[in-house]
Amino acid sequence: MIVDDDPRLADAVARLLETRGFTVTAFSSPHDALAALRAGPKDFDVVLTDLTMPEMKGQDFISALREICPDMPIIVSTGADLDAQARARLGVREVLLKPWRLDEAVDALRRLQAD
Repeated sequence: MIVDDDPRLADAVARLLETRGFTVTAFSSPHDALAALRAGPKDFDVVLTDLTMPEMKGQDFISALREICPDMPIIVSTGADLDAQARARLGVREVLLKPWRLDEAVDALRRLQAD
């Protein structure tokens, strides 16, 4: 699952990851993403989410996600690195600093698959 408030970016990243063999569902609304998680929590293996979204703060999205899927691996895409304390509090496994490259996202996803 990819969650980014820019639908063009979310769709582009989804298409690029699909060329690398991943099955991806993109959401531009964190509320829609949470609804999909509630409807099928086992339908998703990992969430890659933007941390700054106008509709809902990334931290709030992650907290709501944790209520639905406590063990879901999360990758955060952000312009500012998260310190170890913030990562631990949110349960974030990987951070992609913007602007990140596709290979960085693929590497992060593969590390989470290996866990």
